[in-house]
Amino acid sequence: DASLFATHYEKPTQSTFRSAAGANDSFETGFKALENNNLPAAIDFFQSLPPNDARYAEAQYWLGHAALQDKQYDRAIAAFQAVIGRDEVKFTEKAQWNLVLTYLAAGRTEEAGFQTSLTGIANNENHSFHQQALALQQKLNGFFRSNGLPY
Repeated sequence: DASLFATHYEKPTQSTFRSAAGANDSFETGFKALENNNLPAAIDFFQSLPPNDARYAEAQYWLGHAALQDKQYDRAIAAFQAVIGRDEVKFTEKAQWNLVLTYLAAGRTEEAGFQTSLTGIANNENHSFHQQALALQQKLNGFFRSNGLPY
């Protein structure tokens, strides 16, 4: 699971943060913490936004990444699920894919949440991560994994 996660996860880059908004963005503190790999500070910052904030879904998206990188899998799962629940076009599909990857990183591929999420993406040809989901399913069902062998 760890090697599959490493193959599929893309850690947000500095340009990703900057493209989210300008340098004077109110999220700059959280972005700098993520850039500097100060995950506890990033987590504190992004979880501080209340649910009624206009940018709550975005904050939860970044919280999910910070928590995932800090191996706080339950927190990452909850954050990505919160994003999905808001159904914001800019973040929903990314959050759905990162939710799958969080379960994978946690070694929780037998859980219903993982199975449902991965199948939902793989079955949706219009999903931005459809091809990645199909590839992941293939690897999860492949010969080596089914026989307990390393990739």
